[in-house]
Amino acid sequence: ANADGAPQKLRGVALPQGWTVVGESLLVWSHLEQKPSAQIAAFDFDGCLAKTSFGGGPNDWKMMFSSVPKVLMKLHDEGKRIVIVTNESLDRLKKPEAISKGILKKIGRLEGFA
Repeated sequence: ANADGAPQKLRGVALPQGWTVVGESLLVWSHLEQKPSAQIAAFDFDGCLAKTSFGGGPNDWKMMFSSVPKVLMKLHDEGKRIVIVTNESLDRLKKPEAISKGILKKIGRLEGFA
């Protein structure tokens, strides 16, 4: 949320609580249970941690490997900050409805994974 309590927006679409915009297109979600750490373990969501389909919805993903949750938990327990990125651009979308759907799909996938 902004300083006035209003939700942040990306291309006119209000973001759910916990999500912020950096610059014009970077979405950032900080999990409530995060711990500061100088060590980072970063992974690409699409095709590394999860199998996704381009046209699917927010729940249309599957774990890439059954060991993913265990490995991420081990890294977390070792004190590393887990960073998950996705580079699925929304720039091609022009209509407000399509932009909203794209943002909510991306957010839904990452929150569902977490």
